[in-house]
Amino acid sequence: MPLSKDGSGSIYQRGNVWWVKVYVGGRPHRESSGSAKLEDAKRLRDKLLGQKHRGEISGGQPERVTVGELLDDFLEYAKGNVRASTEYIYRKVTENSLRPFFGTLRACKVTTDTLREYRRLRINEGRSESTANRELALVRIAYRNGQKDTPPKVLMVPHFPMVKEENVRSGFLRDEQYATLRNELPSDVRPLFVVGYDLDPA
Repeated sequence: MPLSKDGSGSIYQRGNVWWVKVYVGGRPHRESSGSAKLEDAKRLRDKLLGQKHRGEISGGQPERVTVGELLDDFLEYAKGNVRASTEYIYRKVTENSLRPFFGTLRACKVTTDTLREYRRLRINEGRSESTANRELALVRIAYRNGQKDTPPKVLMVPHFPMVKEENVRSGFLRDEQYATLRNELPSDVRPLFVVGYDLDPA
């Protein structure tokens, strides 16, 4: 059936169900009203236009983006912004720990409770709070990068529940000191050291 334009949004049918399309930044955003009633579609259109003007939706359809996609983008970002050895560690942490838990989740559905659940899982596996902090910080960077995309892949970054760490280091290592210390550490401790040294927590 031809599109039925009403105001600045378009209302059309797929079978008996009415759908709404609005353009944001030149790209279409579509949603089903889930109803065969035109009035329900008009209410949805008005709701979407309000969200559009408040900047709450984008034409990039962030509701379909998975955390796995954000992690893929993060690993691409890491290639040009960190040392090769650090990139290797980021990839290892992502593939071994983050992707199995987060990979298939819709980014817009992840809540602080989801992040707490991940922390509990890692602690139950024998990891430290510091390790969980570092791993969650990588996910937070992936979210923030996605938020900066045009159009944005995520509209909101959830609150990340970071735990206060004791005995936080003070001072800085020179590159040669860093490399020497890294190479002397046991293999199971080295990833945490590398992530902690290079990671920008902001």
